[in-house]
Amino acid sequence: MTDRRPFETAPAQDLLADANQFFIKRLQVFNWGTFSNIHDIPISKKGFLFVGASGSGKSTLLDAMVTLLYPNPNYNAAAREGDQRRDDRTMLSYVRGAWATQTEPDGSGASRSVVQYLRPKATFSAIALTFADLTGIETTLMLVATIRKSANDESGVRRRFFILEGNYDFNAEDFEGFARSDFDWRWLKKVLPPGEAFDTFAAYSDAFCRLFGIRDKTALKLLAKAQSVKNLGDLNQFLRTFMLEEPATIELADRLVDEFTDLKEAHDAVVTERRKAERLTEAKALWTTREAAREKAERLALELAAIPWW
Repeated sequence: MTDRRPFETAPAQDLLADANQFFIKRLQVFNWGTFSNIHDIPISKKGFLFVGASGSGKSTLLDAMVTLLYPNPNYNAAAREGDQRRDDRTMLSYVRGAWATQTEPDGSGASRSVVQYLRPKATFSAIALTFADLTGIETTLMLVATIRKSANDESGVRRRFFILEGNYDFNAEDFEGFARSDFDWRWLKKVLPPGEAFDTFAAYSDAFCRLFGIRDKTALKLLAKAQSVKNLGDLNQFLRTFMLEEPATIELADRLVDEFTDLKEAHDAVVTERRKAERLTEAKALWTTREAAREKAERLALELAAIPWW
């Protein structure tokens, strides 16, 4: 007879040790684009769908999400798919809250386009994504971007990225205090939950990739592409570009190509020098023949001149 025993139940932490997943639980924005003040958007574990009329802010919220996960995001990509023109949405326009473009006359009698901002003076924006894993541990990724005085170019935007433990709640008291401190990062760090702060996206990206177990940042490219996709086009190319990790053989092949290129250049240099030597050898023989012919011609010319006298 077969001995049938009940399966032993392992702790949930052990079962999920090699198969954990992270999902977005919450999106928060403060003074991001036309979303003034604090907006808190819960995200279902089963998925989410942003719907609304054109211009209602769907892309603005998606751009907030991708800003936290991808460097130099292509803003408003979904609305501009297939359009090669550069979009006018930037980090500056989102922090300032650009909402319209008006035409005004300039001093010469011509007209110019002037962007209208909701927040034209010193201001700051904050966006955050809270993730939870299958064991219930939560982590919040946050960006705070500040603009002092009336700066109206990208270089005037100061950014700081945060990886915070737990589910941080945006609250007016923290933000008002940060504004009163004249955007003092040290003051802000004191009121935030435990975590890390980063001045560059590269360092911040490396840290959250380690935290979430993202081995290949191609996954982040897939997210950015999925944000704007309306037509997959060539499915094979899409899979190769955005969903398959680059095999180790690619690096080996690239190295072999580089080494072959160096070898070929060395070989070409040897062949060139050998051909030079061959040409010089031929030239020396021709020079010797030429000198002998010239001497003979001079001797014959002297004999020809002496014949009449002789």
